[in-house]
Amino acid sequence: MTTTIAAIEGLERRLFLTAGPTATFLQYIKGTGSSRTFAILYDGPATIGRATLDDGDVRVFSDQDQNLPATFLGATRHKPGTGLIAQYRVDGLASGTFSIEVQPQQISDTNGGVVQDGVIGSFKIAPNGQASIMNAMTPTIQVLGTTHGTSENPPAIDTSFGNVVRAINFGGDPISVAGNTGVMVPFEGNTGTPGAKRKHPRGARIASPIQITITAGNSNLYQATVGDNPLFETEIFNPTWQDQLMNIDGLDPAKRYQIQFLHGDTRLDQNPYVSTPQFFKISNGQTVTTPLEFGTSEETEDSDTSIVVSGTTSVSYSMPQCPTRGPSFSGVVIEEADFSQPSAPKPTFARGSVRFSGTAQLFDIGYAPIADVPTSALAAQELEVTGPRGFLAIASLIDTRPGKHGLGVVATYRIEGIDLTASYTISLAGQKVATATFFHLRPIIWE
Repeated sequence: MTTTIAAIEGLERRLFLTAGPTATFLQYIKGTGSSRTFAILYDGPATIGRATLDDGDVRVFSDQDQNLPATFLGATRHKPGTGLIAQYRVDGLASGTFSIEVQPQQISDTNGGVVQDGVIGSFKIAPNGQASIMNAMTPTIQVLGTTHGTSENPPAIDTSFGNVVRAINFGGDPISVAGNTGVMVPFEGNTGTPGAKRKHPRGARIASPIQITITAGNSNLYQATVGDNPLFETEIFNPTWQDQLMNIDGLDPAKRYQIQFLHGDTRLDQNPYVSTPQFFKISNGQTVTTPLEFGTSEETEDSDTSIVVSGTTSVSYSMPQCPTRGPSFSGVVIEEADFSQPSAPKPTFARGSVRFSGTAQLFDIGYAPIADVPTSALAAQELEVTGPRGFLAIASLIDTRPGKHGLGVVATYRIEGIDLTASYTISLAGQKVATATFFHLRPIIWE
C-alpha cells in the first residue's frame, strides 16, 4: 500500500556530522569585459580553514580549451554555520561556456577534512558579453547526524537553514511548532488512508511541487500513537516489520535542501529502536548511511536525523527493521536554502577608515540597519576602486561586524596594488560610493 502526501507551502545546524566539507557555487556571475567574479560557499562539519584559501583553489575551463586560474579576492563568514563564502575573479574570458572546477587537496577544515575536487557549476558568456548561469548544482548528499531529546524536551526543529517548504506530521493532526529560530512551522496532518482528504494547518497553502510517498512492501501502513508528544510520537508503521521507503520527489536540482526526519517512541521497555543503519540515496545514485537509535532511554525518546542534498530531483530514505521493532516515520521537515544574492542596503564609506595592513590597505563600508544583512549579499557585491593612470581593482571583503551609530553592519575591505598616493573612487554597480586617499609607501633611502 502506498500513502501519498500532497505539497504544502511553509514559512521561512547540528553536531554528529559524518561527511567532509563541501563546495557550493552560489549561482551568480558578475563583471564585464574579459573578467568575471563569482562566489563559492565552503561548508562542512567543522570550521573552514581561512588560511587554506588562495589562488590555487579553483580553475575555470572553457569549451574553447581555455584553462584559466581564478584569483582569490577574499572571504567572509557564512551565517549560520561554520562555512566561508569565498569570492574569486577569472580574467582572459571570451565568449563561450565555462566550467568552475575546485582543485584537489586545496581547501580544508579544522578537522583536516578536505573539500572534494570537481566541477561545481558553469556559466555562459554570449557574444554580446552577457553572462548567464548554465547548470544546476553538483549532485551531493551529506549526513549531518542525529540529535535526541525527551518527550517533554524533544530535539529542536531547525529553521535556520532557509525556508521550510514542507512539513508533515505523518501519524497525527496538523500542528504548528516553533523552530529553533522562533519561526513557527505548520505541520500538515495525514490521515494515513489513500484518497482521504489531507488536513492542513489554518492558513497554510498548497504551493510546493515536492511530493512525498511512503511504501512498505505490499503491506498496509497504519497510524499509531506511541507517546504524548503529538509530533514525534505519532507515526506511520508497517505491522509486518518490512523496510519502509520514503521517496521525496520534485526537488529543484538548482537548489540546496536540508531534510529532517523525525522519530519518537516512549515505550522504552517494549519497542526501542536500537542502532540500525539508515540508507539515503539521490537521483544520480549516490548513497550514504548513518546509524539511528531512539527510544532506548528517556533521553533518546525523540530523534531528528538531518541530511543536506543539492543538485538532485529526488531523495529516498530506506528505514529497515531492527532486532527489537519495525520501522516507522513520525514526520519530515524540508528546508530550502536561499542562495539568491539579495541586494544589500546602500553603502556608506566610513571616513578616516583607511589603514595599512602589510602591503594592503583596508577601508570600511557601513550599511544601514535592517533586520539582517546576509553576508552572502555583501560577498556578492563588487566594490570597484579606480584611480590615476588607469588603476582598476576589485576590493576584497575580509570581515564584517555589528555597526554603531546608525550602522547595522560594518564591512572591512582590502585593496592591493596602490602604486601612487592619490584620490581614488570607490564604486558599486557603477554608482559612486565615495572618494578616498590611498597611500603608496616609498622606501626611505638614507644618505
